Amino acid sequence: MNLATEPKKPIIIPQLAAAAKFGGFAKETGQDVRQPDVKKDTKLEAIIQAWKACKFDWSSPITIDEHYEIWAGLTKRINLSSCDIERFCIALAQFQEEKDFRNKAGFFLSGLANHCQDHDVIIRTSHLFKRVNFLGYKNSRNITVEGDVGDGIGILMHDGMLVVNGDALQAAGDGLIGGKLVINGFAGHGVGVRMRNGEIHLESDYENLQFIPEGGKIFHKGQLIWPTGGGSE
Repeated sequence: MNLATEPKKPIIIPQLAAAAKFGGFAKETGQDVRQPDVKKDTKLEAIIQAWKACKFDWSSPITIDEHYEIWAGLTKRINLSSCDIERFCIALAQFQEEKDFRNKAGFFLSGLANHCQDHDVIIRTSHLFKRVNFLGYKNSRNITVEGDVGDGIGILMHDGMLVVNGDALQAAGDGLIGGKLVINGFAGHGVGVRMRNGEIHLESDYENLQFIPEGGKIFHKGQLIWPTGGGSE
């Protein structure tokens, strides 16, 4: 994301679109115009610093869970609200060229949501040109995703509800332990792989289950498709 600023006038990231519509302040004849007192968004800055401190490397001997715990530890002391996470989602667009952005963003956003002081969280991805993988990792909140997602949405989800108002790529609900995953757009192949419990609700078309889930229930447009036998919810 291109962050445009005017000389001597700080701009808070979530207000960029609105700030760009206004011109600079000028002096009236014989009068001095006071500069506005704009406070910095300290929480957003703290989240961005935590993002920059997080390093992701698939070849690292550190496991994914260890990566997640380290990153979550960097943000859980920020006292996050759902609004803070939404503002970070906007700022996240500027980091899309980073290596392994898709994977890092998914685990990082999952950590933010799981440590949010609000139980209901909104995550926005519709403005991103790269899809986020593994969003909702170990989820325990009620998350609404506005936009498409990548692989492994709701992976190892524990509780709560995860609603995707968009499409999902492969392995939706991978290893689902509990809670309810709802995908309102198209879902790719491998829905419910390694799923152990909980529910997946597919409200549009899907490619296939491909791998037989170990447990739980999967519905397609209200009809039970796993375990097989049909019936409505």
